[in-house]
Order: sequence, then structure tokens, then C-alpha cells
Amino acid sequence: TGLGVPVLHVNADDVEAVERVFGLAADWRAEFNRDIVVVLVGYRRFGHNELDNPEVTQPISYGRLRRHPTVAEIYARQLE
Repeated sequence: TGLGVPVLHVNADDVEAVERVFGLAADWRAEFNRDIVVVLVGYRRFGHNELDNPEVTQPISYGRLRRHPTVAEIYARQLE
């Protein structure tokens, strides 16, 4: 990368992948004493803060997010 460090991307909806990636990043940092970047790919379900209503400015995107299951729901299904 242009940063000169490893970059790992992980889907925030995948709890176990997030755990693995952050564990790998911690191991990398401990072993090589060098930086590593983790890009956690996710979304803000409720906008930027409790006063923000993103459905006003982004109705299509937030309509889809409203229907998207939460991380807890996704993980519970995986554990069944």
C-alpha cells in the first residue's frame, strides 16, 4: 500500500472474522513491532448521533439498513 503497512479488510457483520483479524493484527504488532491497518467495513444503523435522522437525506440507503439484520441476529443464526 501507499502507507507501507499491511492493510486487512473485514466485514463488520462477521463476528468471528472480526475477532480473527484483530487477533492477527495484534500478533503482527507484537511480533514485528510495526503498524498494521484494519479496515472494518460496516455501517451506522442510527446515523452519526442520536439527533441525526439519516433517512431524511439518505432514504434508500437507510431503508435498506433498517431491513438489514443486526450483527447479533446474524451471529445468532450462525450459532443455531
